[in-house]
Parts: sequence; C-alpha cells; structure tokens
Amino acid sequence: MKYLTILLLMLIAYSCASKKETNRALISGVLNNVKDSISYIKCTFKTMDGKLFSDTAKVENGKYSMTVEVATPKIFWFVAYQKNWQDVKNSFREIFLEPGEISIISNDRFENVTVTGSKSNDEFEKFKKLEEPYTRLDDSAYNYYSTYYKSLSPEQQLPFSA
Repeated sequence: MKYLTILLLMLIAYSCASKKETNRALISGVLNNVKDSISYIKCTFKTMDGKLFSDTAKVENGKYSMTVEVATPKIFWFVAYQKNWQDVKNSFREIFLEPGEISIISNDRFENVTVTGSKSNDEFEKFKKLEEPYTRLDDSAYNYYSTYYKSLSPEQQLPFSA
C-alpha cells in the first residue's frame, strides 16, 4: 500500500509538471515561391513601458524559426531583410503572437501570409476585413480633399494650413 501511495503521488506530480503553462511562442516560418531575396526575418514589439523588444531569425532554404517570450497575446511587427540588412520593399506584416506553436507561411510575397496557431491573429484578421470598406472610404475622401486642396491658390490654401 505504501508503494502504491508513493507511485500515485509521483504520477500526480508528473502530470502537473507536464501541464505547466509556457510563456513562449514557438514560431516556424516558410517562404513559398517568394521572389525577393530574403536572408533574415526580424520581429519586434513595443512593451508597455515603451521599450522595444526584437529578435531576428536567419532564413535557410526558405525556412526560419524563432522563440519569443510572450505571456499574453501581443501584436508583433515582422520585417524581411536581405543579406546586407537592407529591408525588402513592402515586407512589413503585423501578426498577433501568443503562447504556443505558431506557423507563418508566406506565399509569393513575404507579406502575403497565412498564420495558424494564434486565435488572437485569427480575430485580428476578421477585424481587418470588417474595417476594410471604411478604410477604403477614408482613403477616397482623403484623396478627394488632397486633390481639391492642391487646386486652390496659395491665398485660398492659407486658412487651411497649420
């Protein structure tokens, strides 16, 4: 009976230890048919106290991986770089990371990604789709106003300038 109790206690302790929460996002990325020459991926986020956290992964054979400490979902900025650390044009992407295994697959272009393993990012993508018509409307109104403003004489522009 004594050995059975000890065995049961050890089994409970092991099961509790194996369910320990992790505060890490294990990121694995793949670049499928991306035409740009990408050598590094940098991921950055700003902490609540204004400090920047950043980590970099080397791209080898179209794949990269990194581990990021993150206790709660946070938005990270991903940027692709060439060998000489020059950023690749239009290579910026915002992705919500949270603890767990996260896969980021880029198709044709770095910024054209599919993210799996982050429920927060799934919700963020849904929000961006809902917001898209309003963003287009805002852009259209801005372009209309900008064209109108440029058509004014300097004297007419004066009341609108800061």
